Amino acid sequence: MLDTSVLIWWMCDPSHLSRLARATLASPPRGLLISAVSFWEIGIKVRRGRLDLGSSFDDFVTTVQAIESVSVLAVDLATWLDVVDLDWDHGDPADRIIVATAQRHRATLVSSDRAIRAFYTEAVW
Repeated sequence: MLDTSVLIWWMCDPSHLSRLARATLASPPRGLLISAVSFWEIGIKVRRGRLDLGSSFDDFVTTVQAIESVSVLAVDLATWLDVVDLDWDHGDPADRIIVATAQRHRATLVSSDRAIRAFYTEAVW
């Protein structure tokens, strides 16, 4: 599973990824998972002028969705309930959703975020 920053770097500038992150993304055992909340985060940053994807946001989304190994996961009721139950004092709702989604799917989470990696033992960077 990719967190939002990793998704951006993977698509736009893979040189930002660590060696382990690149290796993990290159050969995922069950494909790559992305929470739909990452697209919300990216869209908000683009709209506010804080992120340039090098193409339109719509093109970015279409390109990611066209990658055969990628599955975009909706934030369903079960995930929201997992977010509420998450025993983690972290204020970023998107990070909480991504971690809860990774837990629900028993997925390795690729993240450069130290707080995520400290909490979720299946996170790598």
